[in-house]
Amino acid sequence: MIDWERSALRQEGHYMGTGMLLLIVAMQCTFTVVALLLHLLGIVDLRDPSGYMGLGNTGFLLLYAAVYAFCMGVPFVATDAAFRRHTRPFRPAKWPGAVTALLYVAAGLGLCIFANYVANYVLQFLSAFGIRPADSPSYLEGTGISLALNIFVVAVLPALLEEMVFRGYILQALRPFGNGTAMVVSSLLFALMHGNLEQTPFAFIVGMTCSAIVIRTGCIWLSCAVHFLNNLMSVLLDYFTMELPAHGQQVVLISVFLAVALIGLAAALLQNRRDCAAAAHTAPEPEKRPTCTLSCSAKTGALLSSPPFLLSLLFSLSLILFNTIGGSLG
Repeated sequence: MIDWERSALRQEGHYMGTGMLLLIVAMQCTFTVVALLLHLLGIVDLRDPSGYMGLGNTGFLLLYAAVYAFCMGVPFVATDAAFRRHTRPFRPAKWPGAVTALLYVAAGLGLCIFANYVANYVLQFLSAFGIRPADSPSYLEGTGISLALNIFVVAVLPALLEEMVFRGYILQALRPFGNGTAMVVSSLLFALMHGNLEQTPFAFIVGMTCSAIVIRTGCIWLSCAVHFLNNLMSVLLDYFTMELPAHGQQVVLISVFLAVALIGLAAALLQNRRDCAAAAHTAPEPEKRPTCTLSCSAKTGALLSSPPFLLSLLFSLSLILFNTIGGSLG
């Protein structure tokens, strides 16, 4: 039994590793290749000092959205087909009810605020050793069109495509080996996918939050909502504070974060009370045998014995290291 489970988990490592390798390579190379081809065709200008390749803010964001959708959307769909699976990443999608959905989304947003503070403390600690993340470019301008396109690129697309990959394909693949394993591994891959030190701790906590919501409610659309609202909040705060001095920006950020965190805490406490009340009026389910008998070390060994999975981890860590060194030297 144990040998069969180890072999099955190793096969899942092949599946996830292949998808992650395709995704990482696509994310690192596709935009450059497309830009070079368009430059050769005379459509874009790579020497444009504005950084928009002669397309302007609107044209550049539309191009970026198309490339991102391809890079995030295609690799796991292709991998799923290559492995002859028929995964439906957005199903099952049970609807837990309006009140439950609202409370879980609010609680999830509160945990995203917590993740922000954890990430900031980690970065402050690393900065004491001269390690700082690379600068991230911003393509947000003070126009309504730029705001709408940034919401689409930064909030809508990631909320759909990243949740499809990490809470759809990957989380579903790992749940037969334990919900804890599925949460940790899918969240780790989600964090490493971002490719920089600044977002890694934040993305891991957000990944754990979204995974827990999917497991508890059976509805991936709630994790999409949390992901969307978190990114939307970031875009809107950047837009409405871009003309404020640094002190004013800090006041607005702290005020909004505190309000969202308090609402999230209240929602979490209320949902926990509702869960306890429901459990008190429900007969306990008969004890079930564990779905997987492998130990934590055996699961880790099975995944790391998969060459595609191991390569995807090493590739992701190398990118984070490269970006961190580049940021520190810059």
